[in-house]
Amino acid sequence: MGIKDILEGCYDAIASAMRQFIEMVKGMVKTIVTAVVSFKNQVVNWFKTLPLIEGRHIPFISQREDFRTLLNNAPRKKIGIFEGVYDEQTDEISNLQYIAADQLDTQTKQVLGNEPIVVLE
Repeated sequence: MGIKDILEGCYDAIASAMRQFIEMVKGMVKTIVTAVVSFKNQVVNWFKTLPLIEGRHIPFISQREDFRTLLNNAPRKKIGIFEGVYDEQTDEISNLQYIAADQLDTQTKQVLGNEPIVVLE
């Protein structure tokens, strides 16, 4: 099994857990409205505040297209990302947060690229 297979398996597990989590907690997402998402200030610094355990928690961000069902009550902005933590041991997502913005900063755009979800290491 190569690294590509491992990453695909991880992506599939996270995607499945996200779908389950969304159904359980619709409407419980914290929303931050900002003009520009700063990867360092809003994404990295937020994850640093969480008590994450290496090998158990997987921090991630995702663009809103993957979470459209949660947007009914969110502010109307052009851009948005979700960030959260996938717990491999319990197969659950926690600390899910949505950031609505008018645009993403260069670093956030580079990190996301064209991917629907990015696992941060």
